[in-house]
Amino acid sequence: MSSQLYIAQVVLLGGVALLLVARSSLILRLQVVVWMIGVTVLMLRFGSVEQLNFYSNDQRYYVDIVKQISLSNVNLDVDWLLSYSKIPYTLPAGILAATGIAPSLALKTISLLCLLLLTRLILDTFQPQTVRATLLTVFFAACGGIGLFYSILALRETMMMLFTTYFLVSKVPTTRVIALAMLLLLRPHLAAALLVGALFVQVWESLRNHRRESTLSVAMLAVLSVVGG
Repeated sequence: MSSQLYIAQVVLLGGVALLLVARSSLILRLQVVVWMIGVTVLMLRFGSVEQLNFYSNDQRYYVDIVKQISLSNVNLDVDWLLSYSKIPYTLPAGILAATGIAPSLALKTISLLCLLLLTRLILDTFQPQTVRATLLTVFFAACGGIGLFYSILALRETMMMLFTTYFLVSKVPTTRVIALAMLLLLRPHLAAALLVGALFVQVWESLRNHRRESTLSVAMLAVLSVVGG
């Protein structure tokens, strides 16, 4: 695909994304604009092939799977579906690529949508009241620099961030189960770590009912969490 056609697709997809977030926070619109600029610069600097070697060779791996899905040339082996395909990430990108979108750009688009959903979820959950609080919330939730970086690349990290956050903040059991199942397909050991962490929190909360909270106990929880993780 020529760079001109690729950039035209970036503008088209970015424009659609801007329409979708037109009534949302300014932060989401800025994310789309930065994504459009970043994806374009990456294409012009490295080209359609070499951009997949930038930062991680995972990008080439995902693009190959998306190409297979878009051409309906997939291996329906259970092991491939559960272990190698990263199907929650590659399937929607494959459907998008089947319409003529460049496979790498299709993946970047799915990453951007995940980032936008994550940012909206974070802002709705914490409801910061000032611009400064909003910027700090977005930054500490990794929706700023690092989130944009992952969305500009063809990586699955933004989707993992989204489902991890759903698992942590949702009060609906079904949503948490679905999020954990998606993470199991995307990165199994992350799903396992979250499950163990959730069980650990339940035990900790049950113990809290029988004692007073203290600075020392909070510090111990932090240390145990890091070591256990």
